[in-house]
Amino acid sequence: MKDTPDTGRVTAAPGHERHFYSASRAFGRFGMRIFDPQVMSKPHWHGHIEANFAINHTMGYDIDSQQVHVPAARLTIFWAGIPHRLHAVT
Repeated sequence: MKDTPDTGRVTAAPGHERHFYSASRAFGRFGMRIFDPQVMSKPHWHGHIEANFAINHTMGYDIDSQQVHVPAARLTIFWAGIPHRLHAVT
């Protein structure tokens, strides 16, 4: 399956995933967003790879019922199809 049709344009994201994509071309092509971390009340999952960079803070995750501590200045990457929740930001 090709990522782009013969016109050379990128195909549209499926409707149920469009809210993950930025309107700007530089980030939108890869579905990347930049935002401040938000503590979550319950686990969620989605069909994307999730990458988080804790610049000046630590993060606490529940990933598939396991607690994970992310220290400051650390990049984390995981398959977000596994239920996960950010439970602490310090």
